[in-house]
Amino acid sequence: MSIARKVAPAPERPMSIGGLAERLGVPRQRVYNLIKRGQIRAVPVSGALVIQPEEVARVLDAAVRVDTRMGNRLVFDFV
Repeated sequence: MSIARKVAPAPERPMSIGGLAERLGVPRQRVYNLIKRGQIRAVPVSGALVIQPEEVARVLDAAVRVDTRMGNRLVFDFV
């Protein structure tokens, strides 16, 4: 098992669920599940959930790609 790169830097504006999922390279449902479990904080804005820039930065900083024998996967090292 080897640890790979961190994910790209955070944006300056709030990000949608789909935008964060795309940035992380995971399905939208994975982001919704992380929100539901309280690992990612999202706020409702005009009827849609968005993630504030500070939270996006925290999530991107915690996201690490890990190469395993089963393939590449994304893990989070939340503090």
